[in-house]
Amino acid sequence: MSKLSILGLYQYDQSLFDNLQLPAEFTTDDRETLINNLLMECAEFECVYPAFEFCKAAIGFWSKARLHVWQKLYNTMFFEYNPIWNKDGTVTETRTKEYSGEKAGTVSNTKEAETEHNDVHTVTDISSGEQDSTTENKTAGFNSNDYAKKDKSTSSGSWSESDTVNDRHIITGTDSETGNTTESGTSSGEETEEYSRIEQGNIGVTSTQQLIKEEREVALFEIDDVIINDFKKQFCILVY
Repeated sequence: MSKLSILGLYQYDQSLFDNLQLPAEFTTDDRETLINNLLMECAEFECVYPAFEFCKAAIGFWSKARLHVWQKLYNTMFFEYNPIWNKDGTVTETRTKEYSGEKAGTVSNTKEAETEHNDVHTVTDISSGEQDSTTENKTAGFNSNDYAKKDKSTSSGSWSESDTVNDRHIITGTDSETGNTTESGTSSGEETEEYSRIEQGNIGVTSTQQLIKEEREVALFEIDDVIINDFKKQFCILVY
């Protein structure tokens, strides 16, 4: 009769759970602990599949199909969070602004400048020539009123002279420039701004006491119990 239970099949051959697939993080000790607890829980129940080879194969097929569920549940045991917060995250806001515009117009430009110009001219006038002169002296006797030649002298030479004149003119005036420039065009684009803020804590929807109570329920969760209960439903006739 004992061979018709899970415990009896295991005692018949301890390779019964060799095909059992468990979450990857399970160590050899974790696996052994699970199997021992499973045998204790199911020792008094009759096995649905009393044939050893079929039961061993069925455990492998069934556990493979349930593995993804157990893995997900196992991962939830190691989430990091503050148990008395019901809000913990980063809120990101993105704002996009589009713009476009046109530009058209005429710009008048005027430019004036005062100017002064000095114009200096130097003119030199040079004159030269030759000169001959004859000097004749006359005298009158004490007993006559007529003049008689006394002596005569002749001289010759050359001469030159120069005259320099500086002619300076100061010219002042105003230079001016005027003109018009026409500008036109269009512009368009998009600006994106991103803002991030961290929101944490209890926002008042749930009291801190209620959050603590829920955390205690989380602490009571055990992945081994989930796997054992799934096994009991699948392989045991639950007649107490």
